[in-house]
Amino acid sequence: MAQQPNQFFAVQVTAGGGPSDDGEPITSTAWWPAIDPKMARHTMRLDGTVTAMRLRSALIAAIAQINSDLQPWRTRQQSAGVTALADVAAEQIDGISTVVHAYVQAVYCTATAALLERMRDYDTTWEGHTRADRVAWPIDDYKRDAWYAIQQILASGVPGDDRHRHNVIELL
Repeated sequence: MAQQPNQFFAVQVTAGGGPSDDGEPITSTAWWPAIDPKMARHTMRLDGTVTAMRLRSALIAAIAQINSDLQPWRTRQQSAGVTALADVAAEQIDGISTVVHAYVQAVYCTATAALLERMRDYDTTWEGHTRADRVAWPIDDYKRDAWYAIQQILASGVPGDDRHRHNVIELL
């Protein structure tokens, strides 16, 4: 019997939380920019298998983590009179501060890595495990990209503040 070739079907889930049902932008404090789940889905190419609820949960966790990682830096910026991330001294690209671009990138990459790490939860069949194995390698890439974005943020801001601009590695 001839084996049928694998076929890909693009599915847009609307009932139960799909790409057209991602909800309103997610806000934290006024200092940080809001994160739009629709833009995150589109930018990170997340299909309908990632429900709106799951995407929103991953983005909220990523925002909380990134905000926590940047809290000491943010405190120094606020002490210097900076009132929002968009006001940090940085170049503008496409009318938006590079630190805002970096923050959004860090959140998107952190959320996407978390979603991909749990890919096996979607489908426990052999095909599901095979698909999860194929996407396993970009998880580290997304984590690295998030780390780079955070380092870019830490390297900007208050003139003369050189904390967090390099890594200290101790050999044991």
